[in-house]
Amino acid sequence: MADRRPNLTGYEQRLLQLIADGKTDREIADEVFFSNRTVKYQIRKLSQAFHARGRTNLVARAFRAGLMPTEHECCAKEATSG
Repeated sequence: MADRRPNLTGYEQRLLQLIADGKTDREIADEVFFSNRTVKYQIRKLSQAFHARGRTNLVARAFRAGLMPTEHECCAKEATSG
C-alpha cells in the first residue's frame, strides 16, 4: 500500500516529532499543555490518517511520506539556528 501524505498542522507535526523522540502520552500532554486524553485522541486520529498500526508504524509512515526530518536535516537546522 502506498503511503498517504495528509496535510498536517504544525501541532500535528510536533506530535509526530514527540512520538519519534520516544515521549509517552503523559510527557507529550505536559509539553503541549493538553490533557492526556486529548493527546491520546489526537494520536489516534493521526494513526487513522496514515492508516498506521501503532506509534512506531505511524512514525515510519510519516517519515516515508517526507513529513519527518532526517537526523542530518535536524542537525543542519540546529547548526544554523545556534
